[in-house]
Amino acid sequence: MSPRFDPTINLGHLISVTGVIIFVAGSFYLTDYRLSTLEKNVEKLSTVVVESARVDERLKEHGRRLDLLERR
Repeated sequence: MSPRFDPTINLGHLISVTGVIIFVAGSFYLTDYRLSTLEKNVEKLSTVVVESARVDERLKEHGRRLDLLERR
């Protein structure tokens, strides 16, 4: 006996296809949400890094000024 293909569509098939579609759409939505959250966090982190670099430059400049004052 060889395997046969049954072309009928029943309720189980429709439920399975609907479940897969809902799962794929939900996964896409969740991935998009998580990606946008990551992008916001990276933007905040880059702002903090830039501010940190500015503060570091200010500290170096103050150190230079103190050195000049000590030499006088």
